Amino acid sequence: MFVGIDLGTTQTAACVGSIDPSGTLRVDALPLFQPKTSPDRLEAWKSLPSVAWIDGHRILTGSYPEAFARQLTVDHPKSRLIRSVKREMGNLAWSLEVDGALYRPCHIAGLLLETVYRSFRRAHPDQPIEHVTITIPASFSSAMRRETLKAAALSGFSGCTISLLDEPVAAFLSLLAPPQLAGLHGERETVLIFDMGGGTLDVSLLEYCQAESSLDLLSTSRY
Repeated sequence: MFVGIDLGTTQTAACVGSIDPSGTLRVDALPLFQPKTSPDRLEAWKSLPSVAWIDGHRILTGSYPEAFARQLTVDHPKSRLIRSVKREMGNLAWSLEVDGALYRPCHIAGLLLETVYRSFRRAHPDQPIEHVTITIPASFSSAMRRETLKAAALSGFSGCTISLLDEPVAAFLSLLAPPQLAGLHGERETVLIFDMGGGTLDVSLLEYCQAESSLDLLSTSRY
């Protein structure tokens, strides 16, 4: 099976894909299991708030630490709540020490991706993972991209192929199933894509040819 992950600044979502005997790709949302109303009860939700809470003995991700952040930090004064760690990817100056353990952005992102991994194993316990694709902002530097790959390797996805896909490109590709884009008739077309996320706004210029099934990235906001 294939796993696609949108590791967002504010929300994380995932889907799974498989190819049936006819060669058709089927894609379904992956329910993300996380504590919602109780830290000891996992519930399936469509998305995972990109929030992690660490107190040295326990780690929570998602809805519960987002909803009960104040209560958790008051009841556990040495604990830490981390939001929007995606903005710190590749930042060598960012680190967090909790109860003697040192966390860097890749470790926090890895906790979020580990929640996705465990959710996959819970929903599809006997299915192997062939490939994982994680979307990232077009503006990500090489260091930020390397740290995202490291986070994926730390999360449990280390035994399969992992690739990164720029979010504006992913947004465009999502419109190609089925390929019904107004104004694109087979000739080479230049398309400007705005990807407005919860934490970043990326713009990319693509060249698409439906007849050749080709897509070329001409320029992004990274440049």
